[in-house]
Amino acid sequence: MMPNPRYIAFDTETGGLDPKKHSLLTAYFVALDNKLNIVDELELAVKDSENGYIVTASALAVNKINLIKHDEVAIEKKEAANRLKFFIERMTEMNGGNKLIPIAHNIEFDMNFINNQLLSNFTKLISHRKMCTSVITRFLSLSEEIPKNVGGSLSKIAKRMGIKFNKDGPHNAKSDVEVTVKLLKAYLGW
Repeated sequence: MMPNPRYIAFDTETGGLDPKKHSLLTAYFVALDNKLNIVDELELAVKDSENGYIVTASALAVNKINLIKHDEVAIEKKEAANRLKFFIERMTEMNGGNKLIPIAHNIEFDMNFINNQLLSNFTKLISHRKMCTSVITRFLSLSEEIPKNVGGSLSKIAKRMGIKFNKDGPHNAKSDVEVTVKLLKAYLGW
């Protein structure tokens, strides 16, 4: 029997910083149980054949996405949106009665891209209660539970906390989610 998911952790890699303009390129979602163990996952490479890719060179330099290779495996936005909606519905108990609590690092950035570029009702399908490891880190730093010089980027925080990225490194949606969940577990003492 599959444990009941309680959380949904996610990250996006994008073509720029403007969710109303730049392309959403990749997204990774993982449903987690109450102990933050993986229940199921969904990885998406996204394209929009109708509008093409709207990207900046600096964004591609950061996330290291090769658009030619990306385009070979990417699925259309509409199909990606359907897969995400189905994933959330399948992971949510009682047809939305117990919505998944979102977890991310800089959560508003990712939620804005998902809402604007992929699934416009994303925030309605998940809980309004959010856990953002960036905000948690700032709070723990202010309360002197962790050193004040930890930094704000996921890479800097992970390094300071001794958490390693997988072979894909930072600025890869799946790798960033894995580190975000490990960071949250570390903060909880798990």
